[in-house]
Amino acid sequence: MRFFLLLFCVTIFSIAKGHPRDFWFELNSKEGKENYISACKNCAYKNWLDRAYIAASKMIEADLAILPTTQLSLFGQGKSELENCLNQDPWNTEIRFIRLTIQCQAPWFLDYHDNINEDTQVIIDHLNLNYIRAENPFWKRAIHFILSHPHVPDHLKKKLTCKK
Repeated sequence: MRFFLLLFCVTIFSIAKGHPRDFWFELNSKEGKENYISACKNCAYKNWLDRAYIAASKMIEADLAILPTTQLSLFGQGKSELENCLNQDPWNTEIRFIRLTIQCQAPWFLDYHDNINEDTQVIIDHLNLNYIRAENPFWKRAIHFILSHPHVPDHLKKKLTCKK
């Protein structure tokens, strides 16, 4: 009986933490960012996608830091790690979306916006090839983000709208 109670508690605890992906679309508030960062600290480095989420958490943590030097340092570390993840797994659509989101949200003075078109096009191509499905809840939200973000060019939004 004690074993089952312990197993139940461990299961509930692990579910409550969640994967960083579960918090990705909740980054509009300080609490959402803190929950995301916390989930990343509890995430294992299982694959390049997990590493990409953890790299993004450093960039998001930079937004919560107070000192500008800390902000730049955290953002730079996260950027370097995220780019490494993409170099290792360049056709991973979700890693592309992570970078797209960060680049769309990053302040312009950080000069991290060069791949918005490329990442959006890869996502569109992967939708066309059925590597990802627009009906999937995560990708449904991702598509909504892309369509509503002003930094994504209209000609790419039009391609995405045609495929919905």
